[in-house]
Amino acid sequence: MTGSVAYTSYAVNITVTAPNSVSYTNLTTIFTSSVGSGNTIFTYPKDFSTGANTNFTGTYSVYFNGTLAAEAFFIGLTNSSQYHRHQTVDVKATYASGENVTITIQGNIIYTSTTAQADSSGLVHYVNSTILSEASIGTYTVTIISISNPTKKTAAPDVQSFTVPGYSVNITLLNLVAIPVPSIIFKVSENGESVSESISNVNGTVFLKLEDGTYLCNATYSDVLVGQQALTITGELALNFGLNLTSLNVIVMDEYATKLPEVKIHLVPGNQTLTTGINGTVKMDSMLPNVTYTLNVSRYDMLFKTNLTIQSLPSTTWYNLTIICPTMTLNINVTDARGRPVNDAAVEAQELLGGRYYSGTTANGAVSLNCPFGKYTVMVLIKGVTVNETTVSLNETSVNLPIVCSFYGFDVSVRAVDYFGQPMPNVNVTLQRSEWRDSRLAGGDGLATFGNTFGGDLNVTIRLAGQSEPSVVRSVSVDNSTPIEIKIDRYVLLAGVMVEASQLLAVVIVLIVAVLFLSVEVFRRRWRRPKENEV
Repeated sequence: MTGSVAYTSYAVNITVTAPNSVSYTNLTTIFTSSVGSGNTIFTYPKDFSTGANTNFTGTYSVYFNGTLAAEAFFIGLTNSSQYHRHQTVDVKATYASGENVTITIQGNIIYTSTTAQADSSGLVHYVNSTILSEASIGTYTVTIISISNPTKKTAAPDVQSFTVPGYSVNITLLNLVAIPVPSIIFKVSENGESVSESISNVNGTVFLKLEDGTYLCNATYSDVLVGQQALTITGELALNFGLNLTSLNVIVMDEYATKLPEVKIHLVPGNQTLTTGINGTVKMDSMLPNVTYTLNVSRYDMLFKTNLTIQSLPSTTWYNLTIICPTMTLNINVTDARGRPVNDAAVEAQELLGGRYYSGTTANGAVSLNCPFGKYTVMVLIKGVTVNETTVSLNETSVNLPIVCSFYGFDVSVRAVDYFGQPMPNVNVTLQRSEWRDSRLAGGDGLATFGNTFGGDLNVTIRLAGQSEPSVVRSVSVDNSTPIEIKIDRYVLLAGVMVEASQLLAVVIVLIVAVLFLSVEVFRRRWRRPKENEV
C-alpha cells in the first residue's frame, strides 16, 4: 500500500473469490511508514476465513477493500502449464477422502483415461512419465470427474489445459558459396509423417517449432531436391543447412578488355533476366548444378549473343563465364551543305552510357571507326566546332552512316557600307561561331569573302583600319551564299576618307549657316544701294 498518511493504521479487507464464486476474507491492519507506505504477508487458504481452499481449478480473484484494487492467481491441476516430450505430467486435485475420480488426458493423437481415489487427506495424485513421449506440438486437456455419489465438488469437473510448445529451431539455408538462399521449400518429417513445411525468407531462414526427437529434413528448389539431412532436437537450436546449389559469375567486356555495364543476360531454365553493374559483372546465385543453361545477351535491348550454352553446370562454388561483346565497323561519310565531301573533319563516337571515345579524321569525307556493339552518339567537328550530332545503333558487322553538315560549306560574303550605302574598303570583317573565328579585309568594293565556311548563327564584327574596338557587332543567320550587307551608320566615306557622320553633319550645318549668312548680307547690301542712288 502506498500514497497513504504516514504513521497511520489502516483496516484492510482482502477477499479471495474462488472459481465456484465462493468468497473468503482476511481482515488485517496495516501500519504505514514515514512515507505513507505499508505491507503485510499472508497465505491463502491458511490465513483466510473458514472453508478457504484450493479445491477448484481456475482463476482466483483477489480484491483489496472491495474495489480499490484487484489481482488474480491461477490454481491448476498439473505441476506445469507447458511440457516437452519425455517430461512427467504430475496431476493433483482435492476431493473428499476416499472419493473416486476419472482422470483423462487428451489432445491431438494422445488419449488416456484412468481412475484414482483420493487419499485420507482428500488428495488425488496421478503421475504419468510416458504419455508425452511421442506428443506433437499442441494443446492438451486434463479432466477430472468424480464418479462417487455424492461428490464433494458441486461445480463443473476440474479441467485444465497445458501445451507442448516445441523448441525454437532456426535453420539458415546456404548454397555452396555460403550465401543464404530464399524461397527454398523446407520439409520436416518424423517416422515418415510430415511435421512441417515452410519456405525460407529473404534471409534464407526458416523458423520451426520442433519437439524432442530425430527428424528428416528435405530442401527443394524448383522441384529438385538440393539438400537432405537428419536432425536431432533436444532443445533450442540454430544451425546452417548446406544446399547443393552453385553460383554463376558472368563478366562482360569488349575486345579492348573494357568492362561493360547495363548488359542484360536472360537465363533459361529459370527465366531470369539480370543486368551487369558498373564493373561489367553480374552474379547469379543458387543455380541447379548438372543442368544445361542457355543465355541470351543484349545491350540497349539488342541481342548480340543468342543461345550461349553452359553444358551441365558443374557443382562448384563459383562458375566463371566471360562474354566478349563483338566489335562492329561504323563507316561514316561526311558531306557539307552542297553535298561535297568534307576533309579533315574530326568524328567522335561515344556510347550513350558513356565510356570510351572512338575517333577519327575524314579523308575525302569518309572515316571508319571500330566500336563495340551498342548505341552511340556521333559528333562531327570542323575547326573545333560541332556541326552535327546524331545517334546510331551499331548492331551489325558493318553499319554505314551518312552525315550531312547543313551549316557548313557556304561561301559567305559580307559587304560593309557607310551611312549612305557606299562601299567601305579595307575594313576588318570577323566571323565567329562558338570558339571558331576567321577574319578578312574588305576589298575596294567593301566586300569580304569567306569561302567554304560555316553557316547558321554567326556573329559578325567589323573594325575600321587601325582601330581595335569594333564599329559594328551583329548576329546573323546564314543559310545560303547570299551576300550580307552591314551598314556602319557612324561613318561616311568622303573623297576616300572615312569621316564620322556626326562630324560631317556638323560641317554641313556650319556651311549651311555660312551660306545663309552670306545670302542675308548680299541681300542687305543690294537693298541699301538703290536708296543711296536716290539721294
